[in-house]
Amino acid sequence: MNEEKIEELKQEQEKKKKKKRTIIITSIIILIIITIILICIFTPKKKEIAYDIKFMHFYYSTGTAMNDSVSYDLTCNEGCNINIKPSGIPNEKMLKTSLDDKTVKDIAKILEDNNVVEWDGFNKFDKYVLDGNGFSFSLENKNGEKVSADGYMKWPKNYTTVKSKLDKIFNKIYKEKSS
Repeated sequence: MNEEKIEELKQEQEKKKKKKRTIIITSIIILIIITIILICIFTPKKKEIAYDIKFMHFYYSTGTAMNDSVSYDLTCNEGCNINIKPSGIPNEKMLKTSLDDKTVKDIAKILEDNNVVEWDGFNKFDKYVLDGNGFSFSLENKNGEKVSADGYMKWPKNYTTVKSKLDKIFNKIYKEKSS
């Protein structure tokens, strides 16, 4: 009988070990699930926007002299129209013209590729610079979603890339259509 009791005790211990392992594994799985849920809940959501442009305004200064600013105002309703004012050009010589769909899609691609949606809410200024450069940018898509950013001697991520690519497109249009 002793052997039977010993065998029973061994089996009972083995059952306890299995039960303990099951509890530990189940607890680990539950903790992993809770962690994943918390990460999903508390991770900031990236703002997304459809780059189907209804309106875009981009202005930046290039110096402190008269006419040392650039502005582009793009409005798309039934067609798309642009006002282009390059640096050094007075407002009276601003070009007002229409844009073809391909150019508008190229502009939207630049904005999307450089994730300008992350600019939304950017509002940084260096108050210690008295005669520096600044910018303002606003975008609204046809769904009414908006992005707005402003800065003075401070710029959001990819600003220089977006600025140079937009300048390239709009300066080409200005040269072609204002001649």
